[in-house]
Amino acid sequence: MKDKLKIKEANGEIVNADIITYFSITETGKEYIIFTLNEIDSNGLIKLYVSRVKTENDEYELEKIENEKEWSDVKEVMKDVIAGGEA
Repeated sequence: MKDKLKIKEANGEIVNADIITYFSITETGKEYIIFTLNEIDSNGLIKLYVSRVKTENDEYELEKIENEKEWSDVKEVMKDVIAGGEA
């Protein structure tokens, strides 16, 4: 996967994102991406976004993570990444 990602916003605008990491969760077989639009939050930190990735015909579609169990699994991987492990 590339270092950059073009994302189509709901309003149709295309924005450029930087990919932080791309990983899969073995137990579910699902793939995820952590990326940033380089926005700064009120605490002065760079905002990160996480999405499930659906791949079809060499095209990537980002899907919202809505299930609490799935979020819990993703957060565990994120903790490993922050601690210096690999996704």
